[in-house]
Parts: sequence; structure tokens; C-alpha cells
Amino acid sequence: MTGILFNFKSLTRLARSYSTLLSLLLISLSIFIVAGCRNRNVASKGQTKTDRQIELMIRSQYNVPADYGVTFGSVRASDVPGYDDLPVVFSHGGKHVDFVFLISNDRRWLARLQKFDLNQDLNGGIDVAGRPVRGNPAARVTMVVYDDLQCPFCSRFSEEAVPQIMARYKDLVRVIYKDYPLSEIHGWAAHAAINANCLAKQDPDSYWKYIDYVHSHYGRFNAGQKNLKDIFKKLDDLTFLEDVADPSELRACIAAQDAALIKQSVAEADRLNVESTPTVYVNGERIVGLRPNEWLWAAIDRALAAKN
Repeated sequence: MTGILFNFKSLTRLARSYSTLLSLLLISLSIFIVAGCRNRNVASKGQTKTDRQIELMIRSQYNVPADYGVTFGSVRASDVPGYDDLPVVFSHGGKHVDFVFLISNDRRWLARLQKFDLNQDLNGGIDVAGRPVRGNPAARVTMVVYDDLQCPFCSRFSEEAVPQIMARYKDLVRVIYKDYPLSEIHGWAAHAAINANCLAKQDPDSYWKYIDYVHSHYGRFNAGQKNLKDIFKKLDDLTFLEDVADPSELRACIAAQDAALIKQSVAEADRLNVESTPTVYVNGERIVGLRPNEWLWAAIDRALAAKN
């Protein structure tokens, strides 16, 4: 069966250049951004409904914005008995969004279906080896947070949600941050993440102090600053305030600004279809965005129950 590939990261990047594409979120389907030539008409194959009838149904059921084009690819065989696959192309501003509907062999019914692999690792193969840990390293529940140090929602998560989780669950939960700087909109987020990783090589406590300070003062770094070099210097100076075992190694690391670890973390997040920060995984259960603490607590409680 042809599934519908979920890739909101691609949509997000595209929408930053074409803001009107955000209205496609009104379509309650998982989508994948592609560009290329597509056949415009539905193959006949016994079709009894016109393209226009199918288009009207799709537009009405999924609230497709009026300025988006809707065209069709060639019908092909489906794994679903009694149905064929019908590619549908949404277009706007020279860009295309493709996914697949099902159309019955008698051409009476239109449907959509998304399938999920139950053998999939819901932790997505998240690599936490060597990452600083907040809390009990042997905790039964691991909360992985994809974080952007320039993100105001991440700041609130770091200042409010995490301390309350640690106070509530104590040694039962460990928190691990992974880097996901949205560099297209946050100019100094990657630099701050690299600095934090330089500190992590020296001392986990220094790493967490830096993370906490930047999150709690992110507005101060932005305020009145138009020159990124000035912000970088402030971030670097903050790093050197930490008492580390090898200051010369830290200085060399900060000067190098090696983004290899950042790129690995971003690539991992992209594979998981992370599209915003904070995105949290609680023993594989995904929570997107800044949510009420009760949401996180419920996920942790489920994870603990599963462990028992």
C-alpha cells in the first residue's frame, strides 16, 4: 500500500519562504513536499466521476484554500482490495504538495488511508550516548528534549516544566537535551549550542548551568542586538565564566565552532520528522510544543506503568 509520508519539517522550511503554504495545515492529512512535473488528468480506467467532481469533494472535505490548485496523477494499482491509488497534487506559487487517495474500482468512493509500522522503534533510534544527563542516569524514564536555545517556548519549558518534573518524579526520570537550532530564524542558536557542547566535554554541571542561563536570559541576548558577532562574543564570554578542568581546551573548542555534533542531532531530528521546538520524547511517546505540565506527567505515568 502506498502510505502518506509525514514530513512537516519540509513543509516548515518551505513555508518560511512561502508563508501562505501554512494554510495547507488546514488539510488534515500527512504530506510530503516535492517539486516536479505531474500528469494533470485521472486515467480513465472505467472512471464514472469527473475530475471536477473529485476536486469539489476534496476541496469541501479538507478546506483547501481557494488559491491552491488541485490536479491528479495517473491512477495505479493499490494493495487495498477494491481500490486504486489516486495521486493528488496541491500546487501554489510554483511548489507542489503530493499525497495519495484511494478511489474505488467502481469510482464511487474516495478514501484516504495512512498505515503505521508496528515494528518501528518509537524512540526513533535517538542517540543519547555521551549526552549530559539531568537527574538519575539509571532512571526508568528518559525524557529527550529537542531544544533551541533561542526559542522562547524552549526557555519556558526549561524554566518551568523541567524543574517541576524533577521535583515530582525525582530519581524516576532523567532529562537529556538534543540540539535542534532553527538556524533559518534564530541566528545565534547554533553558536550557543556549540558552546554548550564544548562545556559538556569538560563538565556536565557546567553544561547545564550554561543551558539554564541562556534559556533564562535569551531575551537579553536579543535585546538591542543587531550584530550577531556581538551576541556570539557574549555567548563565548559566558562560557569562559565556568570553572573547567582545561580552560585552554575549552577556548580552542569555542574558537573552532565545530558544528558536527549539531548537524548529527539535526539530521536525527529530521529523520524523526521533528518540525518545531521543544519536541519531547518520553520513552518514545512524542509531545510537540509547550504543553501543560499535566500532559507531560500523564506521559511519564504511562511510561512508568509500562515499565512495571
